[in-house]
Amino acid sequence: MSDPSGLMDAYLRRSNKKEDLATLRGHLREVVRWAQANGLQIRHVWFEQLSASKTYVRRREFEKATQAIMDGKSKTLGVWKADRFDRRGMGAVGRLLDEFDRRQARLVSVSEGLDSSQGGRMVFAILSERAREEAKDMAKRVRIGHDSHKAEGRRGVASWEVVYGLPPDPGVWSGVGVSVRI
Repeated sequence: MSDPSGLMDAYLRRSNKKEDLATLRGHLREVVRWAQANGLQIRHVWFEQLSASKTYVRRREFEKATQAIMDGKSKTLGVWKADRFDRRGMGAVGRLLDEFDRRQARLVSVSEGLDSSQGGRMVFAILSERAREEAKDMAKRVRIGHDSHKAEGRRGVASWEVVYGLPPDPGVWSGVGVSVRI
């Protein structure tokens, strides 16, 4: 078995299956490039297709990735971006970073150039709170959209009512399968 200090686990997440896999492959390429540039070998790639913004969703691959670090299988957990890691805020992320510190392990965000072992903890805390707030904002926007559609009697119907603040031109959208309501 290789020395865990030379190994890195990667955790990649996309919120839902509708997102393009090409983007996720790009994230993986960047994580692998970072690992190679820093003399680390990827031990395991953990992949998840779940929202990190819902507290009731159990993210099993996330749990396995963090547990691998806790168990000393590798000393680095790499993510593409902090908000792809966790959206529960600095309380949850801080506790996890404390556990990593106790085990002389670290979390890195390759696209943001963050490393929890090199003074990046404070930035991780701020970014995790920002991700938490963004999750709350997304939930609010979705709820308002659903409520508005329901109030207008068209729940579940996609339509292009306003584009960039301008009323739609029915001639532009006719024949392309877009519902237009003025």
